[in-house]
Amino acid sequence: MPSAWMIMSIGIVIISFIVGMIFYYLVSPLSTSIKKEQLEQILSYTINLVIYIWVGKILINIQAFMSDPLAVLAYPSNSGALYIAVCLLAVNVLYNIWKKNFDVNGWLQAFAPVLLASSFTYEFIHLIQKESTFRLSYLILLMALLIVFILFQERLRADILPSLLLAIWAAGLCGLSIILPYITIFGYTIHIWFSLVLFVTFVCLGYYIYRKQVS
Repeated sequence: MPSAWMIMSIGIVIISFIVGMIFYYLVSPLSTSIKKEQLEQILSYTINLVIYIWVGKILINIQAFMSDPLAVLAYPSNSGALYIAVCLLAVNVLYNIWKKNFDVNGWLQAFAPVLLASSFTYEFIHLIQKESTFRLSYLILLMALLIVFILFQERLRADILPSLLLAIWAAGLCGLSIILPYITIFGYTIHIWFSLVLFVTFVCLGYYIYRKQVS
């Protein structure tokens, strides 16, 4: 059975995600129908990410899984499982863009604030629980980005702001990885190379969306 610590960790992630979705729903000036559709897409891809994390955990511990599957499923996921999951999710998104004419810009409009608000909530809860200032730098970065989103969501073009926020977020992770012993996203330790990959990805994605809008 899952330990109390694991259940509490999962509960905090779920609460943080719900807060992130509520934040976007209340703050975004878009119509209710559009916001609901965007949040449904976010929820769908989040479920996919969770499934991919389980897949990543199995792949990393494939030998142990063959001999004792239940024991491996009880293991806590690590950053390696997250990296595999993010790669699989990226393939999923790219496939939908290619095959289904997926509105990646509309998805990013919701994904960026939901991710930032969820991350802020998660880090804030842990800051209170552990009474530690170690997470304070990351909290300040997230708060600054959320303020930028609130102030500029109707001033900057919708095809620019989400990618810009995510690129700055990834760049901030790179910087924090240098000055702090380690940095985490929802409890997963993130290496600086992964932050750089995220930064390049969001810059390229923003350029792709911009060129698509211009053409």
